[in-house]
Amino acid sequence: LPAITEGLPGLLSFVEVALVAGLPVDRAAWDAVRAAAPALDRRPDAESIAAFLRLFAHPAQLADVLRRLHDTGILEILVPEFEHARHLLQFNNYHKYTVDEHCILAVERAAGFAADGGWLGGEWRALSRKRPLLLALLLHDLGKGFVEDHSEVGRRIARDVCSRLALPADEAELVEFLVHKHLSMAHLAFRRDVDDDSIVVRFARDVGSPETLRMLTLLTAADIAAVGPGTWTKWKADLLGELHFRTLAHLDGELPASG
Repeated sequence: LPAITEGLPGLLSFVEVALVAGLPVDRAAWDAVRAAAPALDRRPDAESIAAFLRLFAHPAQLADVLRRLHDTGILEILVPEFEHARHLLQFNNYHKYTVDEHCILAVERAAGFAADGGWLGGEWRALSRKRPLLLALLLHDLGKGFVEDHSEVGRRIARDVCSRLALPADEAELVEFLVHKHLSMAHLAFRRDVDDDSIVVRFARDVGSPETLRMLTLLTAADIAAVGPGTWTKWKADLLGELHFRTLAHLDGELPASG
């Protein structure tokens, strides 16, 4: 693989070219990447970071590429926190995947909404930018396996990762918010009475904008769908949709600002 001799920037550019061309990378090439990974510089330069971020412009193929980069040890160079999550088991009857696979699978589930003919597909297509959502999904559970609440740990991880990736301040703030609040919408939708306007108003104030709401809604659905077979159901979709559209109506000024 000639790109390997050019280091991490060459490798990521090679992967990007394959993505744009819609061509699969041969298994032998990935084997070469795995063999070369230990010798690569563990401090990604600006060119490598830019090439990595450009991969997020291809949501449909992103999860497969991330999975390959993780398998070969490249993802851990770009996001060192993934090393802790590698093969990390979740000791409950709910999650069926290790933390690393769950995070990548959540990215895959979100990208799958592009083909959804229902309301989630509409919300996916309404997003003006998808990279913050996809990056937040990749990071959202990396805080697991520590003593502290994983949403709080994840918030700091997201902040550190966004800083290293040199994201614009507004995008970094959004990714951090999504990771920190990734459980909040499911809690409200499935455990609280969303007919209570005061709950919706407080949630709308916390979210702040229709675009952030769309991202948090899609993140919630993708997170649940990536837990295991059959975890995303019509009942959950209906409840999440009710909270989403009631909150969206408030953010659009169609509901009174009470509570």
